Amino acid sequence: MFFNMSGSSNCIDVIVPVFNGRDTIVEALQSALAQDGRVLNKIFVIDDGSTDGTPDVVSALDNEKIHLILTLNSGVAAARNRGIKESSAQWVAFMDADDVWVKEKLVIQLNAAAATSSGFVCGAVNGVPVMPSKQISLLSLWNGNFVATSTVLVKREVLLQVLPVFNKDMAFAEDYLAWIKCLMLTNGYYVSENLATYNLSEVPRYTWRVILKNIIRLNIESTSFLWSGHFSLFLKIIFPFIQLAGSCSSLFSIAKRFFNARQNPG
Repeated sequence: MFFNMSGSSNCIDVIVPVFNGRDTIVEALQSALAQDGRVLNKIFVIDDGSTDGTPDVVSALDNEKIHLILTLNSGVAAARNRGIKESSAQWVAFMDADDVWVKEKLVIQLNAAAATSSGFVCGAVNGVPVMPSKQISLLSLWNGNFVATSTVLVKREVLLQVLPVFNKDMAFAEDYLAWIKCLMLTNGYYVSENLATYNLSEVPRYTWRVILKNIIRLNIESTSFLWSGHFSLFLKIIFPFIQLAGSCSSLFSIAKRFFNARQNPG
């Protein structure tokens, strides 16, 4: 552990959106509370209009670091945006309500950020890294989104420059767009060490129409954000073509998985 404790105390706020997650939210929050107490500031649980008693389960934990915010059902993007608005710490970490962090997750990431001067750190889930530990950039995302939301730690000052961070009108790839915007503004780092357990049983299913519509929107909005900022002309010209190639690759990969599932329904 080599992060500067004098400058890192209570430096991380955690944002946990939840909708009808009473069966998983306690384990998720306990794994957040198990992080190093010197760096953990607040945990904002944004309840997105749950009807299964989730708020009561969260309240029963009775922990001063947990701040429960009740909202009308508006979707996970709006819930995360609300959490960002409430945050005040130097860093913001995202967690899904059915995922679980490893015990030293936040410290591992702070160390990586300090060692590499990165403002965005993500990593492996379920013990399966997608690459060795290394620096990542905007161009690292050209071939699809490898960033697991529950492993993201990002400087709040970066998030404030890309508001709204998550597009509430996107039903697919809204997190991908968020990470693209963040990595336009800061260096990133991928940690190959396992950071979280990702609940694969709750992966949503999308229609082809939704997937295609949102990938088109992803390309349009990321390009618009790029051209609205003070980025190099080279990046403004080349990145849309790179991302388009990546989108085609992602669609091909999705189609392949769909075909295999149809061929092997069991």
